[in-house]
This record gives sequence, C-alpha cells and structure tokens, in this order.
Amino acid sequence: VFKDNNITTTLVTSQENPGFFEQALKDIGYFIDPVGSENDLLFFRKMYSYFKANKFDVVHIHTDKLYLWKVIILKLTGHNNIVRTFHNCWTFDGMLLFKRRLHRKLARLMGVKHHAIGPSVYLNEKEHFHNECHIINNWIEFKPELHENKDAVRQSKRAELNIDPDK
Repeated sequence: VFKDNNITTTLVTSQENPGFFEQALKDIGYFIDPVGSENDLLFFRKMYSYFKANKFDVVHIHTDKLYLWKVIILKLTGHNNIVRTFHNCWTFDGMLLFKRRLHRKLARLMGVKHHAIGPSVYLNEKEHFHNECHIINNWIEFKPELHENKDAVRQSKRAELNIDPDK
C-alpha cells in the first residue's frame, strides 16, 4: 500500500541486534536505519544527529523506553508530527506509575498524538494513566471482559502461578 502511493517508510531502530523481521521488511521496500543502542551513553547524540539530518513527515514511537526523551529530541530537531501507539494494558504503581503518567502528559502538551490499539488499551490508558487516546482498531479484542475484571483476573493468574499477590 505504501509503495503504491509513493510513501517511503523508514524504521529507525535502537536495538543492538537486528530484529527477526528485518530482512523481510527490507525485501518489501522498508528502509531500516540503526541509530545505536539505547544502552549506549552516546545514544541521545546519535539520535539527535540522525533526526537533524533526516526529516520525516510523521514519526511513530513504538516503545516506552526513553519515550519522553525521544519526544524532546524529535521536537528539538524540528519534527512536529509525532505519534505514539499504546499496545498493552500496563498497570504500574508507585513512582513508576507517576513517571509514566507525567511522561504521557508532557508529551501530549508537546503535541504528541496518542493512540490505543483497541477498547481495552484505551480504557487502561484513560483510567490508569489519565491519558486520552484515539482508538485505532488494529487488532481483535477476543475477551473485552478481561479489562472489566482486570484485578480479579490478575489475582487469579498470580495465584495459579504461585506468585505473591502483593508484588
């Protein structure tokens, strides 16, 4: 679809090793550009240099690691159409929950558009992170009742796996 409409897609990776689908994506026309490992102290400089030299119409952030810092770098390099998609129903607590809520809020204030891949992820983002998202249904939600009974299901699974319910 992208190629038929003259849309070039570049995947910018920050992984140390190529992903399982890297060659298959290259074979169908995706460009894959490594910017260095997120575990490298020079990562921020490498990412800044890469995005300063390469301008994109839209940048999609897929992962949570270093999310806010990636947004800041993108804004500093003139990228203003930034999208973040949430794929999971995370339920952090304590300081990590505070940090994730703050990062989402600051990113929204900087103009990042947040998307959730379905109703349960949307509700989780709204209730747990106070994060308004747009829903893009790119998956099938087989068990929407899991979100409604999330805590009960979680405790049941923890008991089944003999995991301390308080951790």
